[in-house]
Amino acid sequence: AERLASDLDKVAAHGMSSLVSLIDAQERARTGVPDLPQRARDTGLAWHEWPIVDLSVPDAGRSGAFEALQDDLSRMLDDGQGIAIHCRAGLGRSGLVAASLLVRRGVMPANAIQTVRNCRPGAIETADQEAFITSRR
Repeated sequence: AERLASDLDKVAAHGMSSLVSLIDAQERARTGVPDLPQRARDTGLAWHEWPIVDLSVPDAGRSGAFEALQDDLSRMLDDGQGIAIHCRAGLGRSGLVAASLLVRRGVMPANAIQTVRNCRPGAIETADQEAFITSRR
């Protein structure tokens, strides 16, 4: 609990105004942070939940919702808001969403993948995740 509070304080101190969570309530419970949404809000962070199955890509049946998420995140950036994106390890799903957002904002997919990996070595863990990002153009 103390580590979570410290981590959220650091996120806010780095100028982030929103936390995008890619894990669902069951995964939060399994990882010991069932109260993460409320704790984030208590820290002053806007909470956005968009679960993606670990080591996977967004469900094809939710492609419209993923596009809407990307539009919302892009608008937040345009408005000068800082966005923190998280999953369990901060690699696969977070990297996928971050790279997809870069592509949405005009970066070529290969460059988006490399940029995210330069910031977070090991990000974008699977070939399916890479293919999803590459297909964004």
